[in-house]
Amino acid sequence: MRSFAEKFHHLGKWLPLSVIVIVTIIASVNKQLIGLIAQPVKVEFGLSDTQLGGMFSIVGVVVAIISPLLGQMADRIDRHKFLLGSILIWSVATASYGVAAGYLTLVISVVVIASAETSLGPISNSIIADRYRQGTRINANLVYFAAGGLTTGVGSFLGGVLLHQSADNLTSITSFWQGASDWRVAMVVTGLFGIPLALLTLVLGKDRHQANRSKSLTDLSDLKAYWQDHWKTLISFNVSNAGFFIAASATMGWVPIYLVRHFGISPAELGMRMGLVIGLADLLGVLFGFVAIKKFYHFLGPIAPRYIFQFSLCGVALLYIPLLAAETVWVVLIIFGVQNFLATFGTASFNNMLQDMSSPGVRGKIFGINMLIVSLVGIPGPLVVGALSDYFGQEPQSLLWAIFIVSVPMLLLSALLYGLTNKIYLQTIKAIKILEQD
Repeated sequence: MRSFAEKFHHLGKWLPLSVIVIVTIIASVNKQLIGLIAQPVKVEFGLSDTQLGGMFSIVGVVVAIISPLLGQMADRIDRHKFLLGSILIWSVATASYGVAAGYLTLVISVVVIASAETSLGPISNSIIADRYRQGTRINANLVYFAAGGLTTGVGSFLGGVLLHQSADNLTSITSFWQGASDWRVAMVVTGLFGIPLALLTLVLGKDRHQANRSKSLTDLSDLKAYWQDHWKTLISFNVSNAGFFIAASATMGWVPIYLVRHFGISPAELGMRMGLVIGLADLLGVLFGFVAIKKFYHFLGPIAPRYIFQFSLCGVALLYIPLLAAETVWVVLIIFGVQNFLATFGTASFNNMLQDMSSPGVRGKIFGINMLIVSLVGIPGPLVVGALSDYFGQEPQSLLWAIFIVSVPMLLLSALLYGLTNKIYLQTIKAIKILEQD
C-alpha cells in the first residue's frame, strides 16, 4: 500500500492540469458574454453589422501579430508567472468593456481581452507536453480538451445567469452607477472573477520543470532547423485548418446575434438555453471523439484523427441547410448543438496532433505559429458576414444566408485539403518520434 506522501505526490502531479482547466473554463465567460450582448451593444452605440463584424476582425489582426511573440515567451519565461499576468490583464480589460463610452473603447477592450487569453494556448499546451508523457499525456490532453470543449456551453450559461441577475438587481445598482445596464454590470462582475483566478496560479510556484530542461534537447529547440525539415507539414496543416476556422468565426459570432434579432429572445435567456445545449453537445463530442480515435487508431494508425475530422467537417457543412429552414429558437439551438457536437468530435485530438508533429523544444513556438494562422484566417469571417448582411438588408434571414455563404464552402475546402496532405503529415510524425527516442 502506498504511503500518504506517495499518494499526495501522485495527486500533486495533476495540480498544474487542474489549474489550467479551471482557468480555461472561467476565462470563457467574458468571451461568450461579448457574443451574447452584441445585439444590445449594437443598438446602444448605433453600430452597423459591418462595424460589429469589423470589431471582431480587428481582434484577429492584433492576435495574429502577437501570437508568435506569445509562443516565444511561453518557451523562455516562467509559464506560471506568465499565466498570472495574462489573467490580470484580461480581467481589467473585461471590466473596461463594461464601462465603455464608445466604439473605440469597445474595440480596445476586446483586443486586450483576446490578446491576454490567447496566451493560454502556448502556456497550457507547453506545460502539458512537458509535465506529462506518453499515455499520461493522452489523458491530460483529454481532460484539457474536455475543458476547452465545455467553455462555450459553460461560458454561455454562466453569462446568461450573470445577465439575468444583473437585470434583476439593476434598480439598486443604478442608484450609485448612473447609466448602468444589465450587460455593463455583467461585464464588470466578470472582470472581478480574475482576482481569485490569478491568486489560484500562485499554488503552482516556480516553473522548475521548464528551468531544468535537459541540454540534450538543444538540437530539438531550434525552430529554424525544424522549419527546414518540416515546413511542408507545418504549412499544409495550418492551411488545411483555415477553412474550418473561417467558418467557426463566422458562425459562432453571428448565430447568437441572429437568434436575438430574429426571435426577440433576451441575451440572458439565450445564454442559459445555449449554454445547456452547447455544453451537452460539446461534452458528448469530447467523449465520442476520443472513443472514435482510440477505436480507429487501432486499425488506421496516426491518420485516424484526420479521417474523423474530415467526416465531421462534411457533417457540419450539411447541417447549414436545415438551419436555414428552422422556425423556432429551440430548433435552431438543436441544429447548432449538433454542429458543435460534430466539430468537437472531429477536433478532439487537435492539440495532440500539434504536439506530435512538433519537437519538445519548439512546441510553444509551434502553438504560437498555429495561433497566428488561426487568428489570421478568423479575420475575414465575421467582417464578410457583417458586410453581406448589410448588403442584403437588415432582415434577420439575410444574416443567416450570409453565414451560410461564408461557412459552407470553407468547411468543404478544409475537408478536401486534409485528404490531400495526409502523407506529409505522417512523414513528420515518424521523424519526430525517431528524434525523441534518440
